[in-house]
Amino acid sequence: MSNVYVKVYSLLIQNDKDNIIKNLLQKIDKNSDGLYHSCIIYNNNEYSYGHNNTPKIHIGTGYNFNEIYGEPIDTIYMGYTDTPYFIFDEYIESLKSKYNYNTYDVYSNNCNCFINDVTNFLLNKDIPRYINQTSKRLSELDHDKSIKIFIEKLINY
Repeated sequence: MSNVYVKVYSLLIQNDKDNIIKNLLQKIDKNSDGLYHSCIIYNNNEYSYGHNNTPKIHIGTGYNFNEIYGEPIDTIYMGYTDTPYFIFDEYIESLKSKYNYNTYDVYSNNCNCFINDVTNFLLNKDIPRYINQTSKRLSELDHDKSIKIFIEKLINY
C-alpha cells in the first residue's frame, strides 16, 4: 500500500581525503565507483541499518540521513507494494536478530544487504547491483582483512 524507493548515499564525500580513498578503491578494483549507504522509503518513512556515529545500530526511522551522509546521490523507484504496514513492521522486527550491532559486517551484513532483503520482501526484487558490488568485490580481494579494517575506520565502526 505504498510506493517503495531506495535512497543511495555516497560514503565518499568529495574532499581530498575521500578522493584518495576513491582512487585507492579504483586501484584495487577498476570497476569500483564508490562505497554506498542505502535506505528504503516505505509508507513515507525512511528505514536503514547502520550507525549514527555511535556504537548503536538502528533499524527504522527517526534519523536525518542527510545530516549524516549528505544529500542522496540517487533515489530509485523500486515499485509499488500492497504489503500492509503491520506486516511490514513485523518483518522489520524479525530482522533485528540478523541485523544488529554484533552481526554487522562491512562486507556481508551491512545496510545494503538489509535494504536488499527488505526490497525482496516487499517487491521480490533486488536493489541495483552497483550499490553493493564494491563491498562484494573487495571481500573477494581482502585476504588479510586489511581493506576491511580500513573501511571500518572510514565509516567510524
